This record gives sequence, C-alpha cells and structure tokens, in this order.
Amino acid sequence: VGLGYPLMIAADRAEGLAARLLFVVSVVAVNGGFAFLYLFTRRVFRPDAGWARALTAVGLLTLGVNLAIRLFEAATQPTVKIASDAVGNTLLQIGPVLLGYCWSSAESFHFYGMMRRRLALGLGDPVVCNRFLLWAAISLAVAVGTLINAVAVVQGVDVFGNPFVLLASSTTGLTQAVLLVLAFMPPRAYRKWVSSAAWIPTI
Repeated sequence: VGLGYPLMIAADRAEGLAARLLFVVSVVAVNGGFAFLYLFTRRVFRPDAGWARALTAVGLLTLGVNLAIRLFEAATQPTVKIASDAVGNTLLQIGPVLLGYCWSSAESFHFYGMMRRRLALGLGDPVVCNRFLLWAAISLAVAVGTLINAVAVVQGVDVFGNPFVLLASSTTGLTQAVLLVLAFMPPRAYRKWVSSAAWIPTI
C-alpha cells in the first residue's frame, strides 16, 4: 500500500500510456496490500475460526471486484482517475479497507487486554504486550482516516482537493507512521521504558 498510493498520485499527474501503467500497478499493489491485511489478521488472531475464514473470503472477494472494476476503467476510459466518479465504486474501495482495519484493531485490543492480565501475574513479555496496543492503535488510526474519506465521498467532497479532508487524512497518516516506528523499529529509550516494571499494570 505504501508503494501503491504514491504511484496512484503519479498516475494522476502523468499522461498517456505511462499514466495507465502507473495506475494499473498502483491499484494492484493497494488492493493486494489490503488483501494481505485480511490474511494477516486471520492468521495471527483467528487461524481456526470459521467465521474469520468467511470474513476473510468476503474481504478478498470485495477487493477483487474493486480491482476488476478499476482495471476495466483504466482500459476503457480516455483518462485514468484516482477516484471513481461513482459514489458506489468509491465506497466499494473504502468499505473493505474500513472493515479490515476495524477487525484488526478489535482483535489487537482484545489480545492486548489478555496480555495485560498475564503481565500483572508476572507472565509474558511487556514489549510484545505493548506491540499489540500499538498495532491496535495503528489499525484504528487507519480506520478513522478511511471513515473520514467515506463521509466526504458520500457528501460529494473532493477528498484529494479539500484542505480539511487532506489535513485530517495527513494527521491520521502521521499518527500511523509514528506508531509503526514504535512498534517495529522502536528507539532504545522507548524499549527501555516499555520493558520497565513501571509500565507493567497491576491487577
């Protein structure tokens, strides 16, 4: 997804065949990235649950339909567009993303709660516990940003041109970036603080 969105913006500013190629690569990358989110969430949190497999299948199917529509648009329309003119098509892109990140956030908060109770009993790893919390917050930030864009689309607002929508999206994006660094590349001082007994909750 981090590769796909910049390419999508580049496609919007390019022309001719270059624009189409950039657009095709970007939509494949973005929808593929969100598909892996569903697979990751099921594999990590609910590997044996039938409802999780069904939810993952629905998410993948919806993303596949969205990808097919966008590729058809790229092949048939005179110019490529980042956002579809049809509200329904745009919501078809946003819907599975919002659902996927809400699911991932809920699961992470649930496991964070379990890890807190284990830490209070002297079990578990405080860094891993904190990582569950950070991933939950990351997913929640993405969900909030996606929801803002969904509301803007329904109201007919240009999500790529309205300064308030761009500011809100940028804020949630910056939040995600900071939390991702803390989760996967934490500074030494942060790891030391997380590992300290002061951070571990008590019952």
